[in-house]
Amino acid sequence: MKIANLHLTEIFKRFKEMFSNLATTMGIIILIVFSSCHSETGKVEKLLGRLNAGEVNASSKYVWPQDYKQLYIFHQRFIANKSLMSLDYVDGEVIEEGGRIYVNASIKCNNCDSAIINYFIENNKYRDGFIKEKFHIKNAHDVSYVSLDWNWDESIFSENIKLCKDTAADTRLRAQPQNNSEVIKTIEKNSDFLIDENTENDHWGKAILFDEKGEAKTYYFPKKESNLKSDIGFFTIGWFGGLSILVLAIIAIVCFVIVFPLLLFGLFKAGAEGGAQAGCFMFILILIIIAVGYEFLENFLFEVFLINLPF
Repeated sequence: MKIANLHLTEIFKRFKEMFSNLATTMGIIILIVFSSCHSETGKVEKLLGRLNAGEVNASSKYVWPQDYKQLYIFHQRFIANKSLMSLDYVDGEVIEEGGRIYVNASIKCNNCDSAIINYFIENNKYRDGFIKEKFHIKNAHDVSYVSLDWNWDESIFSENIKLCKDTAADTRLRAQPQNNSEVIKTIEKNSDFLIDENTENDHWGKAILFDEKGEAKTYYFPKKESNLKSDIGFFTIGWFGGLSILVLAIIAIVCFVIVFPLLLFGLFKAGAEGGAQAGCFMFILILIIIAVGYEFLENFLFEVFLINLPF
């Protein structure tokens, strides 16, 4: 038993040394790429990268919070249900105007349909085959965000929109604000949907849904039959998704220097001593760490290297 423990101690030392060297290497790499990834242009690249991967919730991390509904509407109109489309960042220039910071970005719209191209043409933001977008970079609590100028035609629906859910029952949407109007769609209880509160009708609410082409459709529902919860945020960011690159780097180094070596040492020790219960416990712990570790790794690789693993 003592000989086995000596072997385990030696193995543990080697693993600890290996992980320490790896952590040191990671730290050097992080310092090299930190400045570029933390730049204003880096924020725009990350925003577009997440959108291209279909991860609109994760993309909202880089967007000015008051512009969430612009991101939501833009995604519903032009990106949702279009898996082959991508907005690829080509280059960008950081400029200062009137004390404000902007990024003049050139974006290549690959496999885009006419709807999104026409949108940018109408807003004088499409030239020479590229989208020319001017992103305002805003700061709050030492964190920079990308402010969006992706407005919509208010003749379809107003700016006073909210995401809500009916907690009372299924919501039956009608073509017209009339009881004898045909029920076009039914939204299940506690399912999110968009409403336009800018309506003069006291009896009928206005719901906005987007079809597969991204076109907004207006429907109506009786308010007296509904119990709407409208304090729902447009996006929800996971715990790891909300961490900064610096915090992710610190967690990575701690895991490689302390957590992983101890875990491996515990596994070897449990196997050597023949402890079946300890071995099962460690196996379950490994599965949990793998699940949590993958989410951490995905965020870390994207923040540092812009490598987008399945989210």
